[in-house]
Amino acid sequence: MERKKTEGHTYLYNGVTYSNMKEACEGIGIKSKLFRILVKNKLIIKSKE
Repeated sequence: MERKKTEGHTYLYNGVTYSNMKEACEGIGIKSKLFRILVKNKLIIKSKE
């Protein structure tokens, strides 16, 4: 089963824009669980392109 890549969301953190969650986690150096918490608390801004 193939995973569909969700298009259209970018993540902004500390002035740097990441194209997806995996890239953002690697770029910031955090785990995905922490990433979700930061998005929920609006520390990482999720936006549509």
